[in-house]
Amino acid sequence: MKIFSCRFYGCSRTVKSAAFIASMALLLCFPAIDAFSLDFQGAEVDYTLRIIGSDQKDLDGDSTGAVWSNVLAMRFPLQFSKEGWYLVPGVSFTSLYYRYDTDKERAVPTDNEWRELTSFVPMVDATVRWEFLNRSWGRYSTELGVGFQFPFPLKSWDVPGEEDNSGKITPALYSDAQFVLPVCALQGNWSISQQFDVFFRVSSYFPLYHGWDDKGLPFSDGLIFGFHIGAFIPF
Repeated sequence: MKIFSCRFYGCSRTVKSAAFIASMALLLCFPAIDAFSLDFQGAEVDYTLRIIGSDQKDLDGDSTGAVWSNVLAMRFPLQFSKEGWYLVPGVSFTSLYYRYDTDKERAVPTDNEWRELTSFVPMVDATVRWEFLNRSWGRYSTELGVGFQFPFPLKSWDVPGEEDNSGKITPALYSDAQFVLPVCALQGNWSISQQFDVFFRVSSYFPLYHGWDDKGLPFSDGLIFGFHIGAFIPF
């Protein structure tokens, strides 16, 4: 097992890009509501099946088009004073295999047979939720915000016949503000009892960093879809 120290290349560019994305997301998310009057509602806990677009044309015909990941997530809705509006911080946890694409000089989520590094990948979200329909038979909402992904290396793997590039993967995952991902979601809640609701949720994270990373990759690379099923427990 190897532990890597992360050197962040192009740090100034990365920080500026991250700040720009975060600022734009917050401007879009926050309407003219009282942001200082928040009521803690409870906790949402879910299992998520996450599908990540992964363009790997440098591999042979068996190259991966998408990577599937199992995720555990929690969110904590905080209700604004304006009815139907919520601030929703959240955190999710998964692990992913990565390889280094020497052609594009980038890190790519991949399948077991191509792995060069296993990483623990927590993600922190901050979204604003608008509950646009609230009836006795269900509640429906939409969200917009920003997510921050923080891959942490756990173990490197040798690939027979290939150069060991595992040490380049973690710095590459933080270059060009790749760890900052705008997010949107749709969610439906159905009350089972006074103790909890069940919900189904669809979310998506967008790789806007392709707009400035000069890799010439399609928008589908790094595009994330999540399908969630879980429970809301009021406090």
